[in-house]
Parts: sequence; C-alpha cells; structure tokens
Amino acid sequence: MIIKYILYFIDAVKDKSVLLKQMQDLQRKCAVGIGEATLIKTFQTMENTHNPVELKKNLLAVLGDKKFSEYGDSIMQLRILDLGMQNFDSAR
Repeated sequence: MIIKYILYFIDAVKDKSVLLKQMQDLQRKCAVGIGEATLIKTFQTMENTHNPVELKKNLLAVLGDKKFSEYGDSIMQLRILDLGMQNFDSAR
C-alpha cells in the first residue's frame, strides 16, 4: 500500500523540489539512525538485489533486526523516491 501511495505521490508532483525535500528529510533521518556508511551500503544492496525475499535477508544482514525494524520502511521509501527522481525528468 505504501509503495502505491509513493508512486502516486511521485506522479502527482509537478515540482521536483517537493521530492528533493522528502528525500532530504528521509536521508537525514536514516543517516542519523544508522550512519551514512550503512545507508550507502543499504542502497548498494537494494541496487544489486532483485528478489524481494533475498532483499529482506540482505538488508537484515546489513542492518540487523533492530535497525531493520526501525528504519527498513524509511530506507525503502527513500529508495523509491530516489528511483522516482531518476525518472522524473524523463517522464515530463
């Protein structure tokens, strides 16, 4: 459900600055909670893992149970916004 909402949000946004602000807020929250190096590692993991079951397993390995339960949703939202930004200009 959250993914559907985020994709709708990305499609509805006419101004790229709204997406940038959302991304900055999520990046800040995640970087403070798990550290910048770990955040980068989670993005690399998401980029290189295409199977949802493997993705969860790999993110758990990077973050551990506690951090995954605290920040997993925010990290996934951030990744979806990142992908949306990559496609923002090409869709317009």
